[in-house]
Amino acid sequence: MLGLGEAQLTQGYGAGEGPIILDNVTCLGTEDNLGECQHPGLFENNCSHAEDAGVKCSATTQAPPRTLQVRLVDGNTPNEATTQAPPRTLQVRLVNGNTSNEGRVEVLYNGTWSTICDDSWDLPDAHVTCRMLGYPGAQSALASGFFGPGEAGILLDDVECIGNETSLEDCQHPGFYEHDCSHSEDAAVVCRATTQAPPRTLQVRLVNGNTSNEGRVEVLYNGTWSTICDDSWDLPDAHVTCRMLGYPGAQSALASGFFGPGEAGILLDDVECIGNETSLEDCQHPGFYEHDCSHSEDAAVVCRAPADVDNLMTEWKFVIGNPQTSAGGIFTVL
Repeated sequence: MLGLGEAQLTQGYGAGEGPIILDNVTCLGTEDNLGECQHPGLFENNCSHAEDAGVKCSATTQAPPRTLQVRLVDGNTPNEATTQAPPRTLQVRLVNGNTSNEGRVEVLYNGTWSTICDDSWDLPDAHVTCRMLGYPGAQSALASGFFGPGEAGILLDDVECIGNETSLEDCQHPGFYEHDCSHSEDAAVVCRATTQAPPRTLQVRLVNGNTSNEGRVEVLYNGTWSTICDDSWDLPDAHVTCRMLGYPGAQSALASGFFGPGEAGILLDDVECIGNETSLEDCQHPGFYEHDCSHSEDAAVVCRAPADVDNLMTEWKFVIGNPQTSAGGIFTVL
């Protein structure tokens, strides 16, 4: 899968930091892709990063991977290390349009922006794309490289959405990087602009961190990524942010532009969450774009990786009524 020769032996090369995508993998050895081997399912596991698998490959070159991709990390040479899984959630952007609500569709996957081929590209696909960007829907779905050809890879082809999906990855398609087209067929959209209140749902991302679970907090609102000021920024706010990204919670809330200053607007300030909210917009704040700060105060977080949850189990004793009776007990909290 990595374009190298046979594996010489398995070794440990340290613990990874993101989610664990595979466990109990059983291959015959003739498969072209780990996805073709027997396994319980993606992200189905009962282990921690202490059990991360590693390989040392013999150096040679072969054809590049087809669907799943793997990379090697922390080895002494490029052909040995621990494998890590690519991220699950796609992000989209529009490129080369005359306005912010139109352009060539590009998709961020595994750290690389790629395009989408226009085979089967229609209005339901465009609706899903535009809603991912915070627009209410699409005005048109465009084909044949309408806004010019892209330059990187082609991630998707033959995308078929019903139109009510929340992400393009929920739509039918042959698989990532499975296509029979060129950039002359890059898909594009024109999203519906609105003079009404923008959509309510916020999206968040982490920027400039050393790992995928840390970074400056940026929030997507009405098609624009903005930052959050650190006034009143604390652990409950960070918990809500991390859960929005699919993590079990936060390890720390950071302030004073810890991961560097942002460049766009500042959407939120004086955010005060209880900690059980599902989105930052459900927390108390003065209002969008209401702030008295600069990017030197941009808020940041370090999220807990899923493997950290077991380490956070704590036993507490409680007593109800008379401590001499059996009303007491022990319960466990996260």
